[in-house]
Amino acid sequence: MSRQEGEKEMRISFDLDDTLICNREIVSHEPIPVWYRRLFVRCEPMRQETPELVARFRERGWEIWVYTTSLRSTRSIRRWLRSYGIAIDGVINQQVHSRRIAGLPGQQPRR
Repeated sequence: MSRQEGEKEMRISFDLDDTLICNREIVSHEPIPVWYRRLFVRCEPMRQETPELVARFRERGWEIWVYTTSLRSTRSIRRWLRSYGIAIDGVINQQVHSRRIAGLPGQQPRR
């Protein structure tokens, strides 16, 4: 399904902790790919049905981003998502956020 005539472009942003990453026992999650466990020490589970949801957004032509205050690198975030078959258009983590707001008048990053 692609974007309908008259439908606006959309950019969907997800947070990581307690949104895409679910470490709580009561939340269902996707199986962690076996190959990912072998390569990386940190294996965080993804909330169940996230890949399907993102695929539906993609079918509509929407952009997928991650916006998080996490100190995880943009590279590790992208790699983690790719391990579940999800490609994203952009990542803004704490470092990127701090760099971008540092240049704005009257804005100073919190320490």
